[in-house]
Amino acid sequence: MKIDDGSLLVRLAHPDKVLAANFSPNGLHIVTSCKDKIARVWNTRSHELELQLVGHKGPIMWSAFSPDGLLIVTASKDGTALRWNAKDGRRIGGALEHGKWWVTFASISPDNKLVVTAASDHKARIFEIETSRHILPDLSHGAPVKSAVFSPDGRFILTGALDYTARIWRTEDHQLLTPNGILRHSGRVMQAAFFSNMERIITVCDDGTIRVWNLAGGLVLPPPGNYSLDGNRFLLCTNDVVQVLETRSGQKVNQWTNSNPVLNNFQLSRDGRLVVALSAPETNKNDVRQFIEIRDVNTGERIGPDLMVSNLLTGWLLSPDSANFTTYGWPNAQVWDVAKGKPRWQPFVHLQSISSAAYDSNGRYLATCSEGLVRVWNCSTGLESFPGLKHPFLVSQAEFSPNGRLLVTCGQNDGFSKCPAQIWDVATGKLLLRLSHEDGILHASFSPDSRYVATAGEDFTARIWDCTTGAELIPPIRHDDQVTSVVFSPDGKWILTGSADKTARVWSAETGDPLTPAFRHFEAVLSARFSSDVRSILTVDNKRITRLWPLPVDERTLSELKSLAQMLSGGTVTPSGVIPSRQVTPSKILLDQHRSSHPTDFTTSDQSVAAWHDFQAQESELQGNWFAAVFHLKRMLLLRPGEQTFQTRLSAAENR
Repeated sequence: MKIDDGSLLVRLAHPDKVLAANFSPNGLHIVTSCKDKIARVWNTRSHELELQLVGHKGPIMWSAFSPDGLLIVTASKDGTALRWNAKDGRRIGGALEHGKWWVTFASISPDNKLVVTAASDHKARIFEIETSRHILPDLSHGAPVKSAVFSPDGRFILTGALDYTARIWRTEDHQLLTPNGILRHSGRVMQAAFFSNMERIITVCDDGTIRVWNLAGGLVLPPPGNYSLDGNRFLLCTNDVVQVLETRSGQKVNQWTNSNPVLNNFQLSRDGRLVVALSAPETNKNDVRQFIEIRDVNTGERIGPDLMVSNLLTGWLLSPDSANFTTYGWPNAQVWDVAKGKPRWQPFVHLQSISSAAYDSNGRYLATCSEGLVRVWNCSTGLESFPGLKHPFLVSQAEFSPNGRLLVTCGQNDGFSKCPAQIWDVATGKLLLRLSHEDGILHASFSPDSRYVATAGEDFTARIWDCTTGAELIPPIRHDDQVTSVVFSPDGKWILTGSADKTARVWSAETGDPLTPAFRHFEAVLSARFSSDVRSILTVDNKRITRLWPLPVDERTLSELKSLAQMLSGGTVTPSGVIPSRQVTPSKILLDQHRSSHPTDFTTSDQSVAAWHDFQAQESELQGNWFAAVFHLKRMLLLRPGEQTFQTRLSAAENR
């Protein structure tokens, strides 16, 4: 039929019902699927039959060309999918089997290496084209799967099923895309497909609705920056000029010229009021020297003379009132009077290198950690408060409670032993509680009222405990890899986790339910914390790249949120695996209502689309998936023509 007027162009005669028909990528051929067990290839110009694909033992439900037009895949009620050479009709390899179950759909990956099949056994399966090997695990639904396709970049698989859902899976490991891998509908999903630019998804239901989903409208990766830990300020260093700016407004707070060429590492203090500048360590046979300068951001003036450190540093921290500056490393910690630039006391000595240190909220105590030992020092006297706290594992962290009465320590070893977090009495050094995961614990943090403690484990979970009883308060919060960081929000209602699965996420501290999508990095996230106003979160990955993510508060009313949930869930919220009943208000009406009241939620700027393609390209480059990288870089050049950076990256990807 003609697209412009719908008139009939030609009839392609078949001896039985035609169950599917698809064009070749170049539009020169059509492949048809027939109930008579034969697929046929037709020339769109001459309208002649060119090939008959004979080999199935049951009606053919689906047939389609590969993205390059060189192969054809067919799916049949005989429980198999078959591959064919599109030029000569020769069958390729063995049958791709689902046993006795109907195979209703099949498609080929863009690189011609994989086939995905959809079947009535509630599964989609992936097979290697070259060997016909079935690659586990299968992609499971709660009802027959009606369609399964690869994304244009080959990194994802989209399935549609009669369980009222379409699902997005990662091709590399067959796991659901997080956090929004399940798209719920008001009817049974008969087919789902990607747009050619991969920015959107279209789904078709048996209730007569067609939905378009914006895949490129999700969170984009914010640029890296040198932020203060409260998120309020960031620092720039260019051509020996040091600038500090407000994060939200971008307004300059102050700037000055760095006149000391040995200083090359500039960092903001936790509250953004000071800049600490460090030189690279100078070493000779028996000596290590490192210079440190501290400046007040508001005045740009140096605070006291430079400090000269003679041991190899692993870190530093300021006391809460910024009067004391602590350096630590091998084999001691030194507390300095910031104004005078001199040590306050003799060094706090450990037998091994000190890996971390922490002040209590009033600056009265300092805890230092090295291997299996934690020491607590009185900052008024410079003396140890009690004998060192010994652990049978490597201690990764110590933190004081906000009220200053408790200390939590945690750590891990090289095996899978349970290494509990331990809570101690700061006044006496007495052990009060042990809190165990199934493995080591990498981080722990108290709630603002000091009543609870959250722990981040190597067992892929975060947990919340009562500091008095040791009771676990909610079910474990789960990530896909080790949880490296966990903190409470200032009001104690939320917790924020960071994980080696390259994500950070906000959860309800009362129920453990997720409150935000996952904030994704390219690398494992080492730490995550809330900004002081809780309007953003700050994440740091294992390449020390820091990013600030906006955390907007939804201003919708409760009734609007319920309506939105109804629309996004396809009508109802039901237990997993239960087919929902049809919604009362049609999705189209709900969509129009929300689009009218919150139009920006349903639009995506070209800038956001470009940022999404850039993220996908960078992730593909890191994974060595050059086919996908080329796809997204070409899209970037369409959106930003002539930009040399993308052209250089594209050339590099095409040459791999």
